[in-house]
Amino acid sequence: MLFLRLSAVGLLLATALSAQSLQLAQTIPLPRADGRIDHLSLDAAGGRLFVASLGHNTVEIVDLKAGRVARSLPGFSEPQGVYYLAELNRLYVANGGTGAMDVLDGSSFARLASIKCGDDADNVRYDATAKQINVGYGSGALGIIDRAKNTLLGSVPLGSHPESFQLEPDGSRIFVNVPDANEIFVASRTKQAQVDAWPTGTLDANCPLTLDSAAGRSLGGQLVSLL
Repeated sequence: MLFLRLSAVGLLLATALSAQSLQLAQTIPLPRADGRIDHLSLDAAGGRLFVASLGHNTVEIVDLKAGRVARSLPGFSEPQGVYYLAELNRLYVANGGTGAMDVLDGSSFARLASIKCGDDADNVRYDATAKQINVGYGSGALGIIDRAKNTLLGSVPLGSHPESFQLEPDGSRIFVNVPDANEIFVASRTKQAQVDAWPTGTLDANCPLTLDSAAGRSLGGQLVSLL
């Protein structure tokens, strides 16, 4: 049985930078999640946390107020990325096994669409400006999905499998952690093309990445200037 540990923290990035300690607020068991879990997505208004249970081929829905798993959604193939889009009440699940992005109704969890992206579909992000879903997949690409039509509009080639990536909130750039290339790739959302690459040196398996936009920094195993 796996356990989900939640920390009480206002801003994770601010806490990490100031070296303050996280405080354990709650431990929630995931009784049906055998093996590895992957990404999470929060429904803040509904008090739900969606957990991609890759090893069990399910998405676990955690009721944060009750502190328990409310429902386990079956029928996925190595689910990795998961994103809940509140304004549409839609749940997006990237399947590493099939390379498809499943689109589910956020209440009934009926499948509304399944969009073939590419092998090893992984991280999922939402571009609120363009109203598009982005997904990293394969040996190196970011897929761009039209949220209204549930169709793949195109892709940004990267050359190696992307791990975590973040969208610049006040610009058109996407910052992509590509550990196999030992680089952070910089792509343009408008051009749908790579525009730069920043070496990460000897870092290994540096998968997570976040942005400190106010200070102009990317944190993906080391600090990198965004200027």
